[in-house]
Amino acid sequence: MRTRKQELISDELKPIVSDLIKTNREKYNYSLEDLSNAINNQKNRQTLHKYEKGLLNIPYDVLFDICRVFNVDNEIFKDVLCIIIF
Repeated sequence: MRTRKQELISDELKPIVSDLIKTNREKYNYSLEDLSNAINNQKNRQTLHKYEKGLLNIPYDVLFDICRVFNVDNEIFKDVLCIIIF
């Protein structure tokens, strides 16, 4: 089943999210496989790699699960969106 466009992060957020994933994954010493396991294998390591490289727009639900794994408050995205829009 395909994810609807409104359920994916925007292109403007993609570089920020990509950096957030990579930075936190390295900080917590997680491999892509570890991260996949931590989010209950919702996405495989190849897909997570594409998110991290900015090749795919990540669905919000997966992003919020990754934020939970790394203890990142997902409220930061509201602030980032405000900066991008204005």
